[in-house]
Amino acid sequence: MQQLKAFKQIPDFCNYLSYIFAYLPQEAPSTRSIAGLALKNAVRENVNDLSPEVSAFVEGAALHGLTDAQEMIRTTSGTVIATLIANREVSTSTGILARIMELTSHPDIKIAEVNRLLTITLIRIAKERSSMTILKNSFLCSPLFSLLTDETIFFPLKNFFNLN
Repeated sequence: MQQLKAFKQIPDFCNYLSYIFAYLPQEAPSTRSIAGLALKNAVRENVNDLSPEVSAFVEGAALHGLTDAQEMIRTTSGTVIATLIANREVSTSTGILARIMELTSHPDIKIAEVNRLLTITLIRIAKERSSMTILKNSFLCSPLFSLLTDETIFFPLKNFFNLN
């Protein structure tokens, strides 16, 4: 545990975890997932201290992981993304939201499904953090709003927005 705390002081620690997690498919899924969960915790603890370069690399790695062949990696990627978005302004995450929106209609149903579930999680996060007015202005005016026209996503989400 002491060694992990020491590693967290290294400026590129999140990049290192991101690389193991998202870009080393030859490693065991459990190793990659542990790196992803350590990444999620490091992001949660240091989100405001991440340099723009590190933040961009973490985002890219997490988005890359959403299309991984391993379900454990796709799910952990969603957790990392939810942590990033939960700890900063939603409006700074429009690139992430746009990519997730694209992936909800991915031809591989397993990839599409994890992204639909991630969409629901992100909407819950936004709703918990914001009043509905702020939510509609910052989140629903993003590319994610067009997801509401997709019936496979609309019906599970309509209760979140009181669209009855």
